[in-house]
Amino acid sequence: MRSPVPARIVSPSLVAGFAGETSAWGRPGTPLMIEIGCGNGHFLEEYAALYPGTDCLGIDLRIKRVEKSCRKADRKGLSNLRFMLGDAFAILAGMPPGVLADRIAVNFPDPWPKYRHRDNRLNRSEAIAAMLARISPGGDFVWVCDYYPQIVDVLARMQPWLYKGEFENVHGWEGYGEGLEGYPRTLYEKRWRAMGRRIYYLRFVRRQDSLSGEQSPARASAIQHMVGGGSGCGKGASVSAAGQDAPDLL
Repeated sequence: MRSPVPARIVSPSLVAGFAGETSAWGRPGTPLMIEIGCGNGHFLEEYAALYPGTDCLGIDLRIKRVEKSCRKADRKGLSNLRFMLGDAFAILAGMPPGVLADRIAVNFPDPWPKYRHRDNRLNRSEAIAAMLARISPGGDFVWVCDYYPQIVDVLARMQPWLYKGEFENVHGWEGYGEGLEGYPRTLYEKRWRAMGRRIYYLRFVRRQDSLSGEQSPARASAIQHMVGGGSGCGKGASVSAAGQDAPDLL
């Protein structure tokens, strides 16, 4: 029998509402990692335990998922792990201007393969732009999935930022890799790999000089520890230049 949907969430791990204070989004000078569509929090729980010096924020639309995620964080006593309930892009837009993430991750998003459902996809140009706008210099944008057409579409939509030199694809012309050092595997990835499926990793790093502002040496060192993992391995697909308003490829 399924557990009932909670009417509300009561947890110290929940960030309620749009906090206007910059400090509400994490400890000052501490790297911030955001997972868009955190599900039940399995991945971010492991990530927060692996990187105690990084503040981790998971965002999801479904109250039951966020409630389960908060229970995990409370049970493990992970003070660097918090969650928000709501539309990720409204939340990103509502953050104070000074709040930038050192990593934004999207893990196995629903591909919504039918064309009439395209507005639900995370791999829309405006959605990608909203996420990239919140990444700090030296930080990265990670996308992991098993659906190859989605990977090709994200690569195409990233071309304007790559062309302008704001971001760099760590996989070069190969396009994607098949793993990322220091990056936990989600439950989906473990399941799909056990079935013999191929998993694709995208990782784009924002150039240090692409935004104004300086980082303290301690923060820069912490970011390097978090995002400085290997680019993975495996051959990928090269993608030719495409406009920001790239056509839907799926």
